[in-house]
Amino acid sequence: MAAVETDGLCLERAADDLRADREVVAAAVKDEGMALRFADEALRAAGLAVVASLDLIDQVMARD
Repeated sequence: MAAVETDGLCLERAADDLRADREVVAAAVKDEGMALRFADEALRAAGLAVVASLDLIDQVMARD
């Protein structure tokens, strides 16, 4: 988990079970939105990881 929190793109090299873990994917996407493409297909299809990326956008917009 710590790895994806600091480098979301390392999700690409993660084990399949981690790529299917909602919390791990959310942490990766919060760090790097493009990590979404490495999430398990089921999570992408369900849109669960997308929610994490939208939260990131909200956080960035709040800083401005």
